[in-house]
Amino acid sequence: MRSVTFVRREAELVTFRRVTGWSEHRGSAWARGRGNHCGVAISRLNWIYFSGVNRRQTGEPSLISVQWAPIAEPVLTGKAMLLTEAAPAFVSVIMRQDRSNIRPRHAIRMAHAVRLDDPSLDQLVVGLARDGLA
Repeated sequence: MRSVTFVRREAELVTFRRVTGWSEHRGSAWARGRGNHCGVAISRLNWIYFSGVNRRQTGEPSLISVQWAPIAEPVLTGKAMLLTEAAPAFVSVIMRQDRSNIRPRHAIRMAHAVRLDDPSLDQLVVGLARDGLA
């Protein structure tokens, strides 16, 4: 799942908005979901926590905990806990800052499920995912 996270500092508070989107074929029907998580980011003991609530659908909470990966590139890796309708889900997270100055609307359109062999995916992210560093 590719998501886009916008981070903003407002005085002493760091806030974020994370946009996600996915769709998959289930039998003869399509399942689709969108997320618009907003919340606060805090840093404690070498970890960064993104605690938010989905402003769409059921308003489910999410918590992402990441830290700097032990590599030369500035990449955050960690885990996320998402409360879904079925049960809590725990997933790996890899976050990398965009340096290509993509416009926000284009970045939001890029937020969807992708395969690891997708050529548009950052190869560093693919390598970290395959190596299990997330």
